[in-house]
Amino acid sequence: MCSSDLSFVAGLVLLVLAVVAVQEAPTAQRYLEVAKRGAEADASSRSRYEMMARAVALWHHHPVIGYGYDRYRAESGYGTYSHSTPFEVLSGGGMIGVAFFGAFVLLPLVGLARLFRRAPDGESRQFAAALTGVWIVFAVGCLFSVAFTDQRDFVQIYAAICGYLQRQRLAWA
Repeated sequence: MCSSDLSFVAGLVLLVLAVVAVQEAPTAQRYLEVAKRGAEADASSRSRYEMMARAVALWHHHPVIGYGYDRYRAESGYGTYSHSTPFEVLSGGGMIGVAFFGAFVLLPLVGLARLFRRAPDGESRQFAAALTGVWIVFAVGCLFSVAFTDQRDFVQIYAAICGYLQRQRLAWA
């Protein structure tokens, strides 16, 4: 691992630590409690785990193509979305949807890593590291909410990051 890769990783670690540090203590404590106790942490966690289990059960009925976009709400019996993008995609889009969602999450990260490695100066590397941090926060957030329902603002951020990556790819080609 070269020094620029180490500085990239160090920057990401610092960014994640900064995000955790600015979290309000009660919220951080709740997340830690959920991490320790899982579904038994509180009623909300229990409900979310049940929703995830229901999404997997629905997926078993239609494993390849799922039930369709936003069908979890009707098919699950909960009357609401699953509160987790991967599980929403699994039940709604099946394995095909999961493959597309995986590409949706991973391809920008690959592009951001390339952007960091090819950056002509320190400022460009810092910008690439910051964009990567934003993307990681979005990706982790998808585990606890539905990207296209709860996090609509991130769709524009996603588009902006992908547009910037394309512009830089063409500029540095």
